[in-house]
Amino acid sequence: MKEFRAIAVQVKCNARDYMTFENFRRKTASLFERIKSLVRKDAPNLVVFPEDYGTPLVIASEKVNVENFRTLKEAMEKTIMRKLPYIFIKSFLLRASLVRSIFLANSEEIFRNYVETFREMAIEYSTYVVAGSITIPRIEINNNEVKLLRENKIFNTSLVFDPSGKIIGVQRKVHLIDIEGPKGLDISSGDLESIKVIETEFAKIGIAICFDAFHNDVVERLVKNDAEILIQPSANPEKWTSAQEEDWKKGCWSMVQKYNELKYGINPMMVGNLFDLSFEGISSIVSKVEKTKDKSGYITKASNPNEEEIVYADLV
Repeated sequence: MKEFRAIAVQVKCNARDYMTFENFRRKTASLFERIKSLVRKDAPNLVVFPEDYGTPLVIASEKVNVENFRTLKEAMEKTIMRKLPYIFIKSFLLRASLVRSIFLANSEEIFRNYVETFREMAIEYSTYVVAGSITIPRIEINNNEVKLLRENKIFNTSLVFDPSGKIIGVQRKVHLIDIEGPKGLDISSGDLESIKVIETEFAKIGIAICFDAFHNDVVERLVKNDAEILIQPSANPEKWTSAQEEDWKKGCWSMVQKYNELKYGINPMMVGNLFDLSFEGISSIVSKVEKTKDKSGYITKASNPNEEEIVYADLV
């Protein structure tokens, strides 16, 4: 492993940022503009976004006027009713729920805009980027050509870009929370066997999307494949109390302490509101307790669980 700069982006989400694909591109570009002064010229840089940063792009694809809805449930129900015949037929043909069918029907457009936005940012700022995660079908990469597979499942998926804009890593979430299950977004679980470590010029990185970082089966597989850096893109839909903060340490923080092979952990958090769904959290970069100055295990962390913030550290 060689020296690099880790930059964790604590994003404050707002449904308006997803009303159009252009809004999303502007939001992402504004975050990279804030990062610009932090990007090192003499070492590699790794920028990490939070979980589900791309998932609300379904709002743009469905042209949802977010000003008309107070709750996420209401927005989804009205969207389904507005296109009921089409969505019903799609649901029948794909043997998928109505909610999942909305994602499947728009997956090509969502995926294209998401990839183009992050590819552009990775190239412009010459950084490696873990682009949070997005809800899409499985993807296939052949000779740097990326395409979505035609199937009836969707996955919480994290993509990794190198400074040339090439996708060098794909990770699907294995352990889902209730909101992602059959009564929510109807996402499918990723296969444990498909988890791979991503090699970069500075280190081997392993991605455990949010709840996955709390599970030994996922982290152990990453460690067995020589992961040195554990990345946990997260979106916590609960209040950030002192008890919640302590419980959160069972994820990335504890795994870095537990496994000798893991030198550092990077945990960017989503904050803000998506209709009535609220996210709170403190983004952090962690290491072994004995290697941090205050013996806390935290190299750096955000100061506010509700505001947008950038945290960074030089790791070696």
